[in-house]
Amino acid sequence: MSTNQGKAFEQKFKECWMKSFPNSFIYRLPDQLSGYLTVSQNPGDFICFTNKRLFLIECKSHDGASIPFTAIPQYERLLNYYQDFGNPFDFSIDNERI
Repeated sequence: MSTNQGKAFEQKFKECWMKSFPNSFIYRLPDQLSGYLTVSQNPGDFICFTNKRLFLIECKSHDGASIPFTAIPQYERLLNYYQDFGNPFDFSIDNERI
């Protein structure tokens, strides 16, 4: 069975992270599907830790030159949840297939 482009991008991201940050931590959160349009209820794809910083990473593979925020359902949910922390954050890693 072939791997879809999103899963292939997640694997490539993990390989690049481990190569770029060899003394770090990366964990792929298991997909927890809600059953509605197979949208994961996870806040992201990976939890990563390096240089005293914790990252929540959402990988998206999108066919086009840009990706709309509507294609990242986790963004609004997390933005609302973490707005009281006072620091802006970015958690999306995009693979734009042109």
